Parts: sequence; structure tokens; C-alpha cells
Amino acid sequence: MVPKHSTRVYLHHKPRYLTQILAALAISLGPFSAGLGKGYSSPALASLQGYHIAPNIIVSEQEASWIASLSLGGAFFGALFGGLAMKFGRRTVLLASAPPLSLSWMCTVFATDTSTMYVTSFVGGFCCAIILTVAQVYIVEISEPEIRGRLSAVLKIVNQTGVLLSFAVGAVLNWRQLAFVVALAPAAFFAAVLALPETPSYLMLAVPLSPPGILVDTAGRLPLLIASSVFMSISLAGFGSYCYYREHRPRPPFDLSSPGADFSSGDPSDLSPDWIPLACVLIFHVAFSLSWY
Repeated sequence: MVPKHSTRVYLHHKPRYLTQILAALAISLGPFSAGLGKGYSSPALASLQGYHIAPNIIVSEQEASWIASLSLGGAFFGALFGGLAMKFGRRTVLLASAPPLSLSWMCTVFATDTSTMYVTSFVGGFCCAIILTVAQVYIVEISEPEIRGRLSAVLKIVNQTGVLLSFAVGAVLNWRQLAFVVALAPAAFFAAVLALPETPSYLMLAVPLSPPGILVDTAGRLPLLIASSVFMSISLAGFGSYCYYREHRPRPPFDLSSPGADFSSGDPSDLSPDWIPLACVLIFHVAFSLSWY
């Protein structure tokens, strides 16, 4: 029997988990696209070898191997380039990677020479590596620890599902038709990511908590820290001196029967200006706000 307390906790978290699951499913279209591209080479190579991609142009066995291997070279550089997600945002990088990936597959569909297929293979591997890297970061940053591992596993599952589907579809389609099917997945991925927000971690790093002040940019933080400390000390010393003077100042005799004595204004012997404590408090707050706050 499930305790009532556990049931209440589960029902309380279920709606919050639902949005994270939906976001993970949308992001998973990226690894799915990469899986389709990864599985493309195996069925396509058999279709390419000895095939006339254009009049009097036949893809040799060596050229077919280059088409398959150049995607790995693109993936090497794409994985390094994926670090830009820390600067431009996870969602932005994913959106920027999907269109060229889809375009590279469409160029493969209409390729008439091996040079074009070399370029599209490299670009496809480059974009797939970026998507795989950034998609994992996105899932980690939007999910709660309780479901983070399961959502991360979804990306790996759909990636391998894409490979399997590419093998299955490639058994009945030629290399041009299969490339067209693969090109549809990045387009769907782009549409899905458009509906997603940026990750909270990136927003905290990218959006400053308070706008810069002019003095910080011109004077620097260390001079402001020293100056504010000096003025805070002066204001506290001035306020303390004022209070000490009020307590220990000499008091001349005061004749209550003298004509013209004004009792409504307090002690007529008190000649200390009242603006001194107010000025000390204002100076302290201004100095504190310069660098200590």
C-alpha cells in the first residue's frame, strides 16, 4: 500500500514534471535526427557504389568510403564548436544548428557529384555533434534531479532508434529518397525548439541582476571600495562626535523667570545644528551604495 503522504507528494510534483517531460521529448528530435544521419551511411553506401549519380559519373568504393568518413571529421569539430552554447545560449545554438543540417540533407538529395556529397557529409556530422552536445546540456539544466537521469536516457534511446529506423527505411529506399526522409527530422526539430524557453542556468548567467553603474565602469571597483569605506568611516565618526557633544557639552545656567524665554523650542542652551546627524546618515547610505551593497 502506498502511504497517503507519498501519494500527495507525487500528485503535487506531477504537473511540474509534465512540462519537463514535454520539453525533453521536443529536444529528443535533435538526437533522433542525428541517429538517422548516423544510420544513413550503411544502407546508402550499397546504393551508391556503382550508381550513376549523374550522367557518366559513378561513385567508386573509395569515394563512398570518403562520403561516410567525412561525417566523423565534421563531428570532431562540431563537438568543439558546441561549447559556444555557454555564450549564446542552449536554445539559440540548437535553433541555429537545425536549418543547416536539414539543408545539407536536401543538398544530398539533389547532388550530382561526389564533391557535393563530401561537403554535405562533413556539414551533417558537424551539426549533429553540436545538437547531441547541447541537447544533453539543455536536458540537465531544465530537469529536476529526481527525473534528470531518465530524461537524459531518453536522448540516447531516441538516438539509437533513429539509427534503427534509418536501417529499416534504407532497405526499401535508394540513397536519394533516404536522404529526403532524413532531411525532414531536423525541420521538425527546429519547429519543436521554437516553442521551448531558454534554460534557467543560461538566463542567470546572461542577464545581470542589476544594471552597471557609470562609476564602476570608469573608476573601477577597488577605488570605489576604498572611497566608500573612507566616507562611511567619516560619517560614522561625525555622527558619534555629534552624539558625544550633545551628551557632554557644558550647560550654562538657565533662568526660567527671564522674560522672553521660549519653552516650546526645547533647551535654549542647545546651539548644535540639527542638520549634522541627517547629513551623516545620508553620506553613510550613499557611500554604502557605491560599492558595499
